[in-house]
Parts: sequence; C-alpha cells; structure tokens
Amino acid sequence: MNKKNVSGIFIILLIKIIFKSSGLVIAQSVVNIEVRNQFPKISDINYLQSPQNFVFDNQCNKLFINDQPASQILAYHSNGKFINEIGREGKGPGELINPSGVVFGNGYIFVNDQGNQRIQIFKESGEFIESIVLDEFPFWGYSFAYHDEKLIFFPRYHLGLAGKDALKNHSLFKILDLNRKKVIDEFGEFPIVTDNMHYLGARVQIRFYKKHFYVLFQSYPLLRKYSLDGDLIFEKDISEYADDYKLLIEKNSSESSFTPGSLAVTFLYTGFDIIENSIYVAYFDDKAAVIDELDLNGIKKQRYRKEMESESFSSFQDFRVCNFDNNLLFYFLVNKHIPKIMVFKIK
Repeated sequence: MNKKNVSGIFIILLIKIIFKSSGLVIAQSVVNIEVRNQFPKISDINYLQSPQNFVFDNQCNKLFINDQPASQILAYHSNGKFINEIGREGKGPGELINPSGVVFGNGYIFVNDQGNQRIQIFKESGEFIESIVLDEFPFWGYSFAYHDEKLIFFPRYHLGLAGKDALKNHSLFKILDLNRKKVIDEFGEFPIVTDNMHYLGARVQIRFYKKHFYVLFQSYPLLRKYSLDGDLIFEKDISEYADDYKLLIEKNSSESSFTPGSLAVTFLYTGFDIIENSIYVAYFDDKAAVIDELDLNGIKKQRYRKEMESESFSSFQDFRVCNFDNNLLFYFLVNKHIPKIMVFKIK
C-alpha cells in the first residue's frame, strides 16, 4: 500500500470521526426502485373493494388479502395470479363480517373476524377449520402476529382519552393461546408522548423473527425488540432517518393531537417487514414509495425510493418484502381509486 492510499484512508476515517462526534449523519445514497407489477387489474372479476392488510405464506409463494367490506380473504400467487376466495359474508362457520386483520402461521390462515367477535382459522387452501370465541373479544385492528400456537395482539381497551398513569396500568400486547382458547399473558409498555394520550395513538405492527418480537409504532419513530418472554431487549429511536417527516412527528407528539372529540394522529409508517437479517420500514408518504433498510439493531443500511406522479401513497395500507433468487421485491397494498397490490423492484 503506497503513501497516497494510506493518506486517503486516514482522511476518510478522520471525516467519519468528525461527523460522528458532531452528531451529523453522512448522507447515504438512495437506491431507485420501479414498478414491476400491479394486481388485480380493473378488468379482473376478482377486484378489491377496500383492502386493509395482507400477509404472505412462509415461502412468499402466496399472499392473502383482507378485503374488509367484502368480508373475504382473497388469495393470490406472488406474481398476481388469482387463486381463490376464502370465507364469505355472514355469521356462520367460516363466514366473516368486517374482518380487520389476517396473519399466517404453521400452514394456517388466522382472521380477526371483528364483526362476529371471534378468530376464524382456515387451511392455506381456504378450507375452514374452526372458530375461537372469547368472552370479551380482545383485538383491535390488524396488529397481531403468530408464534408457536399463539397469537400476540394489540388489545382492545375501553380507555378513550387516557392519562399517562392509566396507560402505565395496561400492557401493549396480550397473548392468546390457540389450544387453550384463552388469554394467558401480556407484556410491553405504552410509549408516553403526552400527558393526555389516547391509547390508539400507540398503534403498532408486530413481527416475529428468529425467536424475537419486533414492534414498530406507526405514528412514532420508535422500534422495539422483545424476547419470547416479553422482556424488552432494546428500544431504538429511528427519528434520525426521518428528517423529511420531522413536522409530522412533532404534530403526532403534541397535546393538540389528543382531544376528547378527536384523535388527530397521522401514520408515519405504512408498515414494516423482516427478512434475511434486515428490517424494511415503509413510510406513509403521499408522493413517493420510501423504504429504509435497517439492520436487526435498528441501524440504517440503505434507502429505497420511487417518486410517484399518478398514485397517492397516503392511501397505503400495508407493506411486505420478498426475496426471489436474490431479487428484492417490495409489495405495497394501495387503497385508493382502484385498490391493488403494487410490486416494486430495484431499478
């Protein structure tokens, strides 16, 4: 190695040290992405009415879309080819009313049948298995995950506008044992951003990955990691990656966003997913598809972006990531004008 190379390396290291000690962040390059596929088409018989969320099977071969007003789950191949409908509107076995969420685990589809206040379980093929009815239906929305014959979910509390002391007396998650058909445990603390916070301001998405639960708060730049026993391993403030959304973060954290008559908190994130030791966080943006790739400790590795002209991404509902033969694909559920799945690839 010659002296010029040594000097160059020294200068680069010195710049990095200066930036790090001063609290500044060196701008990272942005990877451009482009639309690869969209489905279903407007001409398709099996169109979407107003989908709320979706989930893949374990191999990313199939995805299951919760079309809430249709009271159905629609199954598609990852390439957009329609497979079948699961469930139908009604109150009988295997029927749904206003389902608010869907997760996949161990070859089964679990549906939060909110209108009937029960959990519906289907085989991957769509065959109905059973319903789980609880004395008090505990779910809110689609914030739940599957692990080891259990569902971990964000509870339905009747708190309204709660003070910080009231929130401290409630857990962020509860655990439903599918075999015993009862809630067996709870864990996690609410983030307290104001003294008069509404508990729904802490809406989250939860993912299970490699014996841990990862939690992203959708209105706040906060990422958490929990053990299987519910112990908090780390809490990471990821606001440094969200400079473009600083005003939104400030608004969501202000007292004026929580009043007895309204909850004026806007989503910062559409959702997140975890594959191959990377966390992918999608922003709730109305002008672009924006995704940050983080490592499992919440440190930013890369940003992906696609400026959009005709689509409004403020209508994003959910987000997932798949890797096919070392090709990353980003799946967004868009719920505006013509509801659909939009698939992006690296340009």
